This record gives sequence, C-alpha cells and structure tokens, in this order.
Amino acid sequence: MGEDIILSQQMEFDQKLADFRTYYFELDLDHRKETREWLEQACELWSKCPLDMNMRLIPEYDVTDEAGEVIRWADCEFTPSTMLQAIKAWDVGETLTPPTTLP
Repeated sequence: MGEDIILSQQMEFDQKLADFRTYYFELDLDHRKETREWLEQACELWSKCPLDMNMRLIPEYDVTDEAGEVIRWADCEFTPSTMLQAIKAWDVGETLTPPTTLP
C-alpha cells in the first residue's frame, strides 16, 4: 500500500516536471537565460527568509487548437529551487533526480 502511494507521488512529480521541461524548452534562448537568472535571484532572496514559496506556470501557457480548446497545458507548481535545479540539469544535458518527490 505505501509503495503504491510513493509510486503515485513519483509519477505525478515526473509528469509535472515534464510539463515544466516542455514549457522551458519552448522558450527561446534569451527567455531561458532570463528565467534562469530570475530563479537564481529568487532562490538567493528566499534563502534569507523563513518563508517557503511555490511557483506555478500560469494559464497563458496553455496550448489551444483553432477552436480555442485546450489541447496541452503546463500544470506544475514547484519551489524556485526545484525549478532552478531542473534547469541547471537540463542545460547540461542531464535529468533532474530530486532527493524527494515533494515539489
């Protein structure tokens, strides 16, 4: 029973990470650089604060067909540090292997 829950959490995390990866690689190189720099600044600022923060991709990044129906969306929410860890790994051709399935 417990293994099923962990597997389910891992699968959900993997899917959300895949959504974020798709979004990230659809950005042009300048926007990727800006995103990485912004996340680095956010991580630095929040590391000095006793609060936690999650970031979520907003609906403007949904992909719709000609009729306006959503055909793909990026439904993910992570801490800035998880996003930055993922980007750093992807930028050097690696995958993210997080220490936990919790975003």
